[in-house]
Amino acid sequence: MKIPRKITIGSRTFKIKKMARISNESEWGSMDWDAGIIKYADGKSKTRSGEKGKNKDIVIMHELTHAILETMGREDMSQDEGLVEAQAWLYLQVFKQLRG
Repeated sequence: MKIPRKITIGSRTFKIKKMARISNESEWGSMDWDAGIIKYADGKSKTRSGEKGKNKDIVIMHELTHAILETMGREDMSQDEGLVEAQAWLYLQVFKQLRG
C-alpha cells in the first residue's frame, strides 16, 4: 500500500511519518491527535530484542482507525485496542479488494 505524506480525515489533516526505529518494544505506530501526526515503523524495523516489525499496512490502518474514531468524537472507542485492531484488519481486507 502506498503511504501518503498526509491524509485528511473529516476536517483534520494528519502528517504521516515513517519512524526510523522503534523506541518502545510494544509500539509499531502512534497517532497524536493534538499534533496531527501519525507515525509508523515498517516491516523492516526491528525491536531491541530483534523481533521483526508488523506489516506497515496494518500499522497505518490501525493508527488511521484511532484517528477516524477520534474525529467522530468517539475517544472511548479509540481507547479500545481490541476494537481498533479488529476494525483495522477488516478495513485493510476491504481496501485491498477495492484496489483490485
